[in-house]
Parts: sequence; structure tokens; C-alpha cells
Amino acid sequence: VVQERSPELLYSEGTRRLDRREWAAGIIYLQEVERQHPYSEWSRRAILMQAYAHYQSNDYAEAIADFDKAIVMAPGEGHYRYQRAMAHFSIAYDKRGKEPTSAETVAEKAGAADLDRAIDLSPSDVDARMLRAGRRLHDEDRMGARVDLRAVDATLAPQSDRRLSVGGMLTELGDYDRAVANYDSWFKAHPEDSSRASAFNGRCWARALAGTGLDQALSDCDAALRLRKGDVSTLDSRALVRLRRGEWKLAVADYDAALKGDPDNAWSRYARGVALTRGGDTKRGSEDHAAALKLDEKIEERAKRYNLTY
Repeated sequence: VVQERSPELLYSEGTRRLDRREWAAGIIYLQEVERQHPYSEWSRRAILMQAYAHYQSNDYAEAIADFDKAIVMAPGEGHYRYQRAMAHFSIAYDKRGKEPTSAETVAEKAGAADLDRAIDLSPSDVDARMLRAGRRLHDEDRMGARVDLRAVDATLAPQSDRRLSVGGMLTELGDYDRAVANYDSWFKAHPEDSSRASAFNGRCWARALAGTGLDQALSDCDAALRLRKGDVSTLDSRALVRLRRGEWKLAVADYDAALKGDPDNAWSRYARGVALTRGGDTKRGSEDHAAALKLDEKIEERAKRYNLTY
């Protein structure tokens, strides 16, 4: 039994237990904040921390119930809707098999509705916008994803860590200039970051797809490979740069190295076939083309988006 205490002391003890990952013990103290000091600001904060604890302990249904209470207390707070959406999506996807259960389908729809409402209430919520942009990209709603990413791009501080993710998503949308601009902003603010190899590769890939700034793209890929020698993704990026530059043999060599590390990569195999064909080896090029289609029957749709076909 927890004795009567001030909300500050109860909340402090509850969060201290959560910091030690003692979820059940922490929740007890936070629930006491609610019981002993209902309808207070401390109560609202305690409810949110209970939701966090339930979410971290994979008790998503309880986390949703906590967010229900928080939303009743602050119906105009959009971020609570985003957080509840995350709990719904965890139910929808964490244990999904080949086909969703009816409960997973209901949770997915509830999460999507919460996410839309979160953005309606808080249009500049970067977390919510990024999540929805990713979902829209997955669902081939490229126009919708572009709307969300433009809002994020206009909201983020130039030095934000999120610029790296935005750059990658804008690249996938084909907005290469904005993608490169996001990578540039990230680099200026992160001169010694451990993610620089990924950023160099991302900027190289964006320029390779655009077919512009290929000297800079090659320099970026080389820099990434110095930091992360033999990285398959970067070898694939550099191969495309070399293909765009008409360096067929060098492109094939990079694709060979990439496929050695990831032999079932349909894209690398398709693009190597293009390089082989353009370099005069039509037999091996046709073999790679057929193998790529066998691995991914939609690979040519991707190649058309990248303006790279046989």
C-alpha cells in the first residue's frame, strides 16, 4: 500500500522505477498520483507515463486505455493521438502472420484514423508526419507522402537529425534536389557523426538516380566506402554512378561485389544486366534480366521510375 504523499514525490518515485525498467512497480506509484490527486496536472503527466510503461512492456491494450484517458483530459492535444496510433499499430503489426487477423485489421484502421486526426490537430507534428509519409510511401500514395514530407521539410530545423531520414524518403519520391539539400543540411551540423557513412551513401544514391552531379556522387560513395569498407548498399550506389557515367566495366565490377554480399538483390542484378548489355555482353545481360524478374516481378516498374531500362 502506498502512503498518502504529494504528487511530486509519487511521480518522482514512479518515474525513477521506470528508469530502472521496473515497469509494474513504477505503474503502481503513477496510479497513486491519479488516485490521490485526480484531475490535476500531475495526474495527466502520470497517465502519460503509465502509457509509456505499458507500451514499453508490450501491454499495448493498457497503453491505449491510458491514452484514452489522456485524450479525454486534453482533446485538442494531437500528439496523444499519434502516441495512441503507435500502440494500435503495434497490435496490428508486431505478431502479424501472412494474413492479418480481424483484430489486427481493426487496430490498423484505428491507428490510421488516430494518425490522421493527430495531424489535423497538430499539422507541424514531425513524428506524425514522418510516420504517415512512410505509410503512404509503402502504400504507393506518392502524392500524399510528398505533401507530408514537404510539411516536415518546412518545419525541421536545418541541423535536425531527422534530415537524414527526410533525405532518404525524398529520394524515394524522386525529389532529388530537395533530398540532396536535406543531406547537405545534415552534414553541416554533423561533422563527426557516426552516421556519416550512411549519409554519404544516401547523397550519392540521390545524385545517381537524378543522373546529375555524378562527380560529387562518386566522391560521396568513395567517402562512404572509406568509412565502411565493402558495404553492399554503397557498392550498389557507386555502381549506378558508374553506369550513369558510361563506365560499364567499373559498374559491373561494383555490382559483382554488391551481389557477392547480397546475391538475391533483384535491383543489383537488374542494373548489372543493364551495364553488361550496354557494354556489349548481351548474353549475360539477358541472364541477369531474367534472374532479376524471377526475384521481383515488379523490378521493371522501379527501373522505369529511375529511368534505367534495357
